[in-house]
Amino acid sequence: GAGHGDIVVPALINALKDEYKDVRIRAVEALGKVGVGHGEIVIPVLRNALKDEYKNVRIRAVEALGKVGVGHGEIVIPVLRNALKDEYKNVRIRAVEALGKVGVGHG
Repeated sequence: GAGHGDIVVPALINALKDEYKDVRIRAVEALGKVGVGHGEIVIPVLRNALKDEYKNVRIRAVEALGKVGVGHGEIVIPVLRNALKDEYKNVRIRAVEALGKVGVGHG
């Protein structure tokens, strides 16, 4: 339910510091689900995940920003525009898709 985010989000944020990339990928994916409604906490964390050395972490972070970022366009759009400069094509493609979601009804 809606109440679990308060407990789960900090645990997931902690998991993003894990040494194993698969753990970080799962944490980012989960933040995309439970982070909705906690944008002010989750968005800065996902922005940091966009600096991850592994492209799959960055891809998932961009996808999560597309979900969590709805209603937070003023914060998320600059982050996603930055992701359009990523060296990996798939990160850029996901950033375009996320911008489409977040940009609906914004400005």
